[in-house]
Amino acid sequence: MSTQPIVITIDPNTAKVNIEPFWIQKHLDQCVVWKCDKPFTVEFNPTDCPFYEWQFSQDAPCSGLARRNVVANEHRTYKYTVRVQDQVNDPGGGVRK
Repeated sequence: MSTQPIVITIDPNTAKVNIEPFWIQKHLDQCVVWKCDKPFTVEFNPTDCPFYEWQFSQDAPCSGLARRNVVANEHRTYKYTVRVQDQVNDPGGGVRK
């Protein structure tokens, strides 16, 4: 399993991610690992998430594999919310073949 690291930073107005949108390769068993030097949360919509889990944080930063029933689609992105302190951002990510 390989990882796609996503670095979260904050500026005065928002939480930023270094890759937007992220893309993982399903056939390579890729996953996302969010990294930040401050406590953070990442939340997908529980009914529209490409992963088996939908909440992540500094305690559990790895997405794990894409769900088996997720169809790879280069035109489909999943919105998620990043929170660091009072800063919020809603980037996206997707799954490729």
